[in-house]
This record gives sequence, structure tokens and C-alpha cells, in this order.
Amino acid sequence: MSQGKHLFAGKPVIDWAINQPLPDPRSHGIRLSVNEYNDDDPSFQDYFKAFLQQPGIDQIDTLLLGNWGEAFETGIDDALQQLVEASDRLSAVKHLALAEMDSEECEVSWINLGNFGSLYNAYPQLQTLQIKGSVGLQLGELNLPELRSLTLINGGLSHEVLAEISRANCPELQHLELWLGEENYGCDIANEHLQALVKQLPRFPQLSYLALCNYEAADELAKLLPSLELPATLTTLDLSKGTLSDEGGAALLTMAERLGQLQTLDLHHHYLCDDMMQQLQQLPCQVDVSEQQETDYYDDGDVYRYIFLAE
Repeated sequence: MSQGKHLFAGKPVIDWAINQPLPDPRSHGIRLSVNEYNDDDPSFQDYFKAFLQQPGIDQIDTLLLGNWGEAFETGIDDALQQLVEASDRLSAVKHLALAEMDSEECEVSWINLGNFGSLYNAYPQLQTLQIKGSVGLQLGELNLPELRSLTLINGGLSHEVLAEISRANCPELQHLELWLGEENYGCDIANEHLQALVKQLPRFPQLSYLALCNYEAADELAKLLPSLELPATLTTLDLSKGTLSDEGGAALLTMAERLGQLQTLDLHHHYLCDDMMQQLQQLPCQVDVSEQQETDYYDDGDVYRYIFLAE
């Protein structure tokens, strides 16, 4: 049983191994995962069946689903169905991460997903939902009345998923974190799609954290923001992990008064020059301009900037 390498929903995460007791669910998140490269690992179906036989699973409130075997070839549907069918045994789960695996298990752009519509009726009590990957991702009719935090981590999100979020019934949502990505890995989001999303944000009257991050068109987003009406409830605007340059920084400076209503403007992992960083730090909110990146200049004159997570 591996000790927790990271936190999820405030708890250190431990991988559960077959024939091992469960870690204490009061103090740990539990990750379920099988390794397709390990001949000794069972199938996910057998592994999950053994998990359900463990005493104490009815006390688990923080659960993570990692690799279901061959995530680079097989979608999540079968594993998700097993999770749905076990919902009566896992009725305490409030914090759920799906496809939670690192690049050694499967690159984020290779993770095959599916339609998550069956999840919501099975786990209406969810307060945290995190999904990694975007290939085949369909949120369906997102109806989670207790949900506080929704995070989608990927290298390329589709505009259809943005539209599904715009229609979501999540009146308690406080944290919305969308990694938008780049075109090479599936991002087809244009300004019109971002405008439509922001227009629907009043559906989430408790929203305090909005991340539109890891975006290859970060400058275009920054230039769009002055024309958008962001929710007055926001305390953090996260535009980090993208390709923001001085062009986008200058657009943000024009919003000084509105950004002053925030507590935090997160721009870390950016391509701003030193002078622009200093100017932005004069905005009347806390501005994170850490992790300055260097632009690549090619012999043919092309300029390239990289987002934090693509492949």
C-alpha cells in the first residue's frame, strides 16, 4: 500500500492494494487503481469486487479512481458502471476524483473517458468532482445539487463540455476549475464559447473561484475579459498555466478597478516580461506572477509558448 503522494479534498491519498486492509477513511483518501503492465495485478472488475468486500467502505468519504487497466485503449464506462452499481455501499462518498493517474500510468491526452451522466443519480451527495482527461468526455446533464467544487484537468477541452457546464444544476458550486488546453489535444474553444459560459455563471450564485487556465489562447482570453461581466461573488480569478504574454497583461491592466474586487489574480506559469510583471503587481489585489517562462524563437521567425499540460 503506497503512502499518500498528494492531497485530495484535504486528505493524503493512499493506493489500496488487494489483500490489504483499508487505510483509515477518516484521515485518508483512498485511490483504486490497477497496473496493466503488472502481470500480477487482477482485472479491475476483480479488484473492485475485492474492494467492496472490505469492512469500512461505508465510511469512505474521499475516493479516487485511477487506472481501470488500459485507460489509453479502453474507456471508463465499465469501471464507472461498477462504481454506480456500488453506490449504496459507498453512500458516504462526497469527494470523488476520476481518472486520477500520473503520466507514468497514462498521459492525460491518452485517457479514454465516456459519458458521466449515470454518476449523478447514483451519487447526488457529491461535493467535489474532479475528472482528468478529455478524450470522449461527456458530462451529460450535470445535476449535483450539493456540489461545491468541479475540476476538469486536461490538455484540450471541447466547447461541447463548456456548454454542458453552462446548463449544469449545481447551485452550491463555489470552485470551477477548467483546464482549457490547446488545439493539438482537442481544444476547440473560441471566444463565443467562453462568452456563453460566463453569461451562465449566475447559475452558480456561490461561485468564488473561477479558473480558465492552461490555455494556449490566454492572451485572447485576457483581451476578452474586459467585455465580460464576471460574477461579483468571485474572490479568485485563475488564468494560470497558459501562454499569457505582455499583450494579455496589458489587457488585464485596463481592468484595474474590476480586478480590485478580487482577492487573488493567479497568473503563474506565464510569458510576461519583468516590467509587465511589476505593473500587474500594482493591481489592487494579490497577483501571482511566479514561474516566468521563456518564449521559444525559431529560425523561421515563429514564436512558440507552451501551456503547462498538453500531452
